[in-house]
Amino acid sequence: MKQVDNTPEESGRSTMTLSVALSDLLHAQRALKHLLGALLQPHGLSYPRYELLNLVAGTADGTIDKVVLDHALDRHSTTTRTMLQGLECSGLVEWYRNPQDRRSTIVSITAAGRERIQRATRVLDNAMPSDRALFDCFTDTAHSLSLTLRDFLDVLERVSADMKSCP
Repeated sequence: MKQVDNTPEESGRSTMTLSVALSDLLHAQRALKHLLGALLQPHGLSYPRYELLNLVAGTADGTIDKVVLDHALDRHSTTTRTMLQGLECSGLVEWYRNPQDRRSTIVSITAAGRERIQRATRVLDNAMPSDRALFDCFTDTAHSLSLTLRDFLDVLERVSADMKSCP
């Protein structure tokens, strides 16, 4: 009688588990955070501040409601406020009460903020390997990873929704 391959190693299947995949993903996230910090630091930005400034700059008129910003960044209001205070001290944003609704706060990018985000974005966009073949490989890998991560996020959102619906 022929023996059946029962272990993943014997059958050629991957031994990847969710805990290993999550560990690898978090390790990659930490490495990326260090790289982004090193690239953005000369421009006086951390990645969270870059992300905030980029969201404001990306609006049609360069303004956004602070509550919308809190949700888009998935940050607590206090955390966003602290980042805004730092960006305001650097002259990159202004924030003020909405004249039409005094309960809300509007965040607006300044000319200096727009110039800073453009420079920082160029640095990030140009931080690719100089070798064309390596660049193409990196770009293809990054694209595939992005699609995979979007699928992974969809799964996480479904699992989270299922967990909320359970008593």
